[in-house]
Amino acid sequence: MGDDVYTAAVPGQPCHAAPCEFNRSRNDVIWHREQGWPGEEDFDAEISQDIQRAMSVLGHLYTFFIPLLIILGLVGNGLSFVTFLFTRLRVRASSFYLGTLALSDFGYLFLMAFVWLDKLGVKMLNRRGVCQGILYLSSAFSFWSVWLTVTFTAERCLAVQCPLWRLKLNTRGRARTTVGATAAASLMLNSYLLLLTDVVVDEDGVTACTHRPDFEHCIKPFYGRSVRFVVAGVKLFIILNLPSYVVRIHVFVLSIGGQPVPELVLLLQRYFMLLYYTNFAVNIILYTLGSRFFRRMMVQYVCSKWSALRNMFRKSGTYETTTGGGVLTASFKMNGHPVISL
Repeated sequence: MGDDVYTAAVPGQPCHAAPCEFNRSRNDVIWHREQGWPGEEDFDAEISQDIQRAMSVLGHLYTFFIPLLIILGLVGNGLSFVTFLFTRLRVRASSFYLGTLALSDFGYLFLMAFVWLDKLGVKMLNRRGVCQGILYLSSAFSFWSVWLTVTFTAERCLAVQCPLWRLKLNTRGRARTTVGATAAASLMLNSYLLLLTDVVVDEDGVTACTHRPDFEHCIKPFYGRSVRFVVAGVKLFIILNLPSYVVRIHVFVLSIGGQPVPELVLLLQRYFMLLYYTNFAVNIILYTLGSRFFRRMMVQYVCSKWSALRNMFRKSGTYETTTGGGVLTASFKMNGHPVISL
């Protein structure tokens, strides 16, 4: 929850001294350091050439890797969704979890495309309503993806450890209930972002989508309290998410404590965010490599839809040309009946 927190740049301060987000005065979209989207922050002159070189490489990666990741992720998650929920795989309860996970990842990548387009100059994220909506939905989709993975893993674990419970646990009805509960929790627990964020114009005329000042004051009293962290996940999910969350927690603790965040930590976080974004696009690779049945169902579904599309065009219209006596004649047939004759 709250993975996609947006805050505004503080004029006159480098980005590591205050969280950064949508800054229209720079004609650019700067992701919050917790999100990792690269901006054009004014780093101190003492930054080594190695870090500057790493930042240059990072900028190119975000320029070309992010759109490629979005396109492949949207296609892959779309194929996963229809394969799990619109083929013979749909009778399995596990397919309902995985199909819903593909839908959640699809939504997150779709929203990330808006941010990338904004960075290219298609400005829309500093508008009131749009900013809060994208922030809220991206945070909800991220939350939903995490807990779908957790609930599916827990269900699989119980089914293996307690085989006698499998018939009760492994049902589509229970899967629908679990997915619905996690969806409701995602929407409800992230709804605070709709209330505590707004498009604010500061004293220097900078328009930004940011937390309201009273919210920033609310989180500081909690600094120093003991916090429990529950790290749950499986396989590639942990590998792709854990580095980003570890650095994110470190940055958050430093920020609410009023301590400066080292530039190297911010740089590492942005590289780790590439892994985090990749998590939303690579599930289809795991499904394809790990399940022959999934591959067969996906190919059958795509082939059947392609054949249906071809048949539809064949029935709706054909264009035939023949030559006779040196004169070109042609006829257009609609549903098997000649309509135009030349």
